[in-house]
Amino acid sequence: MAVAKTLLIFASILSFFYTTAAQGQQFKAPPGQHWIFVASAQEKPNAIGIARLYGDEARVVMTKSGWYGVVLTPRSGSLTDVGKAYPWPSIPSDAFYSNGASITQVVWTPSSPVLATAELTTLKPVSVSSGSFLVTVKRISSGEGWKARLVGSDSGRQLFELTYDFSDTSNFSSSVTLVHLNKNNSLPDVFFDANTGGAHCCMKSVLLTPDGSGKWQFIDLGEYDGGGLYFEDPDQDGVANALHRDDRFLYQFSSYAESFAPLIVKEFDGVKLQDVSLKGEFRERILEEQRGFEFLAKMTSSLWSSNGFLAAWIADAVRTREGEQAWQKMLGLYQNDNGFGVRVCPGNRPGNECDYANQTTLPFPLGLLRHLQENGYFGKQQVDVSTQASNTPAATPATVTAPAEKQKQESYSGTGFFVLPDAVLTNAHVVQGCTEVSTFVKGIEVKGKVAARDSANDLALVKIAASSSNVAKLRSDVKLGEDIAAFGFPLKGLLASSGNFTRGSVTALAGMQDDSRYLQISSPVQPGNSGGPLLDQFGNVVGVVVSKLNALKLAAVTDDIAQNINFAIKASLAASSLLSNGVQPNMNASTEKLAPADLATRATDVAVSLECTPQ
Repeated sequence: MAVAKTLLIFASILSFFYTTAAQGQQFKAPPGQHWIFVASAQEKPNAIGIARLYGDEARVVMTKSGWYGVVLTPRSGSLTDVGKAYPWPSIPSDAFYSNGASITQVVWTPSSPVLATAELTTLKPVSVSSGSFLVTVKRISSGEGWKARLVGSDSGRQLFELTYDFSDTSNFSSSVTLVHLNKNNSLPDVFFDANTGGAHCCMKSVLLTPDGSGKWQFIDLGEYDGGGLYFEDPDQDGVANALHRDDRFLYQFSSYAESFAPLIVKEFDGVKLQDVSLKGEFRERILEEQRGFEFLAKMTSSLWSSNGFLAAWIADAVRTREGEQAWQKMLGLYQNDNGFGVRVCPGNRPGNECDYANQTTLPFPLGLLRHLQENGYFGKQQVDVSTQASNTPAATPATVTAPAEKQKQESYSGTGFFVLPDAVLTNAHVVQGCTEVSTFVKGIEVKGKVAARDSANDLALVKIAASSSNVAKLRSDVKLGEDIAAFGFPLKGLLASSGNFTRGSVTALAGMQDDSRYLQISSPVQPGNSGGPLLDQFGNVVGVVVSKLNALKLAAVTDDIAQNINFAIKASLAASSLLSNGVQPNMNASTEKLAPADLATRATDVAVSLECTPQ
């Protein structure tokens, strides 16, 4: 019995080694050829995102080390020769040959739900088929455009004979494709496109599919840049999704050549294509795209300072719930003024509502957030891009002291203003160390809770147990020399509890050391003003009072006492922070000039006093 047991164990060991050896042989490259390892990653979506950049010959494999490898299928020739076939992205300098011995499994290979495809020419009709379904297409020249005549049958029974007029397109290349896009159609759908001409644009896309009664009909799917629509099945439900690049990013934040466009995933609902990019089942596909962007930036580090690249990368990140970290990184990398961006009219109205000469370009972060918000990238989710520490913290300027709001060792006071009926914006340092605060609305104490902190930009959002009909309107395009007024509750216990209203002007459009997040103002402020509204002459909030220059410290250096050198966080940055936390600020700026007394009333209506007692 003991001998039999020993032989059984020995046989099991031999079986293991033979199986392992067979697996190793399974992926061994043919003689004279090698696998090329392009990259490695610990997470599968990261590896797939990189592999997609290298086309149909890329694979993702599992290696003996437990890491995922991005490889190109076996081939001969030197790495230099192979690199000539991959100008962008190029083969990384640390790529290496492998005979495949380290590969244990191929876990991803490119796939497509396309059943058949063919190029359309004017020379002769083409046919595409899948099973018993057959479609013949003839392209007929017609004026400056052309017509497509389609005849479809199933098992020899004719289903349709239809003509589509491409009179508004140029006589360029086109194709016809069979793909299962309509889940209510048991047969393949017929997709065809046409190049409309032009340097960059566009591909006009048309779908032929049956309606609810079974009658085949044409459905115009729109025009798309960047190669047009293509098909994948990311959720693996057997029905294809249509994917494309978001053309709305092209030319928006950079030139066409420097623009990147995020991925859009759509599904056909029987009538039209619907954007489903925010659905959970497609998040991993967006994440793959995001990781691909990050790999490109690793290869070409200058992309991290390109607004065109950053815009697309952020657009992906907010949909994969990595928007917070991505946003903070972007704040330290973007170009201040590259000649592109979101343009608005006076009063922060859309750019198409006035002449170009009257438009201004929003700062990149605010413009990007507005672009993402208007185009549905946040959906219903609240994306907090301001609670994470920034790679380049927006610290208080070196020669500006933190406001002396401390009345006693354990208590702080400051000011805030309504940005929602039940939410107040203030400075983060005013509520430092507190989760609960006391707010005083028209002198009545109302409890509040800190809902969000943007420590990098010294901003915080406080939700209160009350509702106000007086919500501040924000304006981002403040100009040098404009008259402004500050309102707050300074020196609590010493000055009037009803608040303090001071007037001045915008003396600089940047803070200390040209910090572009700040305005310099001449309006006097005191400890306790921090977090209060800075208003223009129309009653719009153009800044959040944040600090004053420490005149005594400066005097020790310059032998002079500086007067009325104070600072406010720009409303554009405040709006950016609010949008990032799912709060849509009121950007419909007022244009009716207010008398000083009326301006003071407006300030009193929107402002509240706050007290924080750290636990």
